[in-house]
Amino acid sequence: MPEIKATDWAYAAGFVDGEGCIAIVRSFVPSRDRFVYSVHIVVANNGRGVLDWMQSNWGGWV
Repeated sequence: MPEIKATDWAYAAGFVDGEGCIAIVRSFVPSRDRFVYSVHIVVANNGRGVLDWMQSNWGGWV
């Protein structure tokens, strides 16, 4: 991953604050007979360019 500038972190934080959601998700895994927890960061937007930019910096799926 490239080094991320402070201004990019700030832009992404504002974007997630306005267009996104941060959630802690609990899922049951029957094969292990236990719950697992994960953090999901979801951003929704009609402009694909911003989503592609976020993916190139932080990974994930679009």
